[in-house]
Amino acid sequence: MGHNNPFLNISVGRLGLGFLAQQSFTNTVILQIVAVFLTGASQILWGFWRSKPGMAACATIFGFCVASFGPTWSEVTMLLTGLELFPLAIGYSLALMGLGWMAGAPVAGLYTFNTILRWID
Repeated sequence: MGHNNPFLNISVGRLGLGFLAQQSFTNTVILQIVAVFLTGASQILWGFWRSKPGMAACATIFGFCVASFGPTWSEVTMLLTGLELFPLAIGYSLALMGLGWMAGAPVAGLYTFNTILRWID
């Protein structure tokens, strides 16, 4: 199995999705929705996958799609809320992301422990 460099995945994803978002045929909101969905799906599948190639595939998908938050997040927020509500929307978005990041690992750990009735070695 090859070396999986997360910085390379994120860099390629950020450049690729940023380039795609700037094309006239691309709907940036749909692009962001698909990237967020794939990011979440890869994180969920990662917990259930038992083989290393499968986990590497999930990590690659995650690294590529999580990079979309950089180039498209502010543009999508501006399109959805407008200029007047933009600062408030960014603040709410950051607050909710912070809550999700703080709650994500403990909830996943509790689910894993309750499912297999032991901590993963």
